[in-house]
Amino acid sequence: MQINKYLVIFASKGRSAKTIAQRTAQFLKVDSHQPLDVTHNLQLLAGTPFQHLIFVCPTYGDEELEEGMENFLIANDWTPYSGHSFSVIELGLYRGYDSPLLGAAKIIQTYLSSKGLIHSTGTLSLDSVPTPNEALLDQWLTKNFAS
Repeated sequence: MQINKYLVIFASKGRSAKTIAQRTAQFLKVDSHQPLDVTHNLQLLAGTPFQHLIFVCPTYGDEELEEGMENFLIANDWTPYSGHSFSVIELGLYRGYDSPLLGAAKIIQTYLSSKGLIHSTGTLSLDSVPTPNEALLDQWLTKNFAS
């Protein structure tokens, strides 16, 4: 069985997270079946081996996670992935805030770290209003994932 180096997943009711997840998957040159939408399938990890998981998720304010992503985190058994690494790209409205980490990354990091996964590369908090800053995304991807 081939192990994917990266697994890109997203949850969103709109298009921003999907667009960012697709751009991320394209940059990482992952398999054509990615990115994976957790809104429609809570058991995406079953039988999907990976080395590094990348979450793309909107945040709806102070420590409020998108419902599909929350359900996905809870529904999966993370034990087989202990020691694997993950990163988070959170989308929100960050203008006017002193600290960009408004919720999604903090919740995902706390939960998965308690399950033995390792948060790496830092978090990208990406303004998604009016549209996501793709230049900032590209810069973050290049800094953290360019070979």
